[in-house]
Amino acid sequence: MKRVILFFFSFCLFVGNINGQFTIYLKNGDQVQARKVIFAGTSKQWNYKSQTREKKSVDYREVICVLKNRIIMFTDIDGNYYQGRIIKELKDFKPGSCADGALDAIKTLNFNGAGCGTGIVSFLVWPVGLVVAIVESSIPPNEENLKLNQAKLNDTAYCDCYRNEAKVVKRQKVWGGFGKGTYLAFMVAFIITELSML
Repeated sequence: MKRVILFFFSFCLFVGNINGQFTIYLKNGDQVQARKVIFAGTSKQWNYKSQTREKKSVDYREVICVLKNRIIMFTDIDGNYYQGRIIKELKDFKPGSCADGALDAIKTLNFNGAGCGTGIVSFLVWPVGLVVAIVESSIPPNEENLKLNQAKLNDTAYCDCYRNEAKVVKRQKVWGGFGKGTYLAFMVAFIITELSML
């Protein structure tokens, strides 16, 4: 029994180490494998722990992006931090193009209409709102609503990462609207119930 427990914890530790690997893409073409990476907003540096557990740092201007599994982390030219998600596996991952695509999607898209619509329906009829949120969040954004950089339409990595991040932005707005509508519905129901008991 002890051997089984020891094996289980060893396996969990092994999987945790695999899932926790970061790849730092530098502008000089190098790649750095790290155990942990944190962006320090005050100093505008990427602080990381190397494979040998050494604590190191690199200036944001030297880094294209940081990748962990399908999470891409990067900064703009002013050192402002952003985080995107690569939904599908990219056959030809280009760190610069992918970071640009995700950043453009985050900055140019909002999907407020989808979020507000889901919120209103959730407030009025909660079960229907749940169905709307599930369906709406699973539908990719319409191409006419995207604001791709026309000069980069031939860059496959840019377009793929833009569209991937657009799906994430829309999904967050839809479920955010559902959460707000649900909260308001329960608050109104609670107030009505309390007033009826007076």
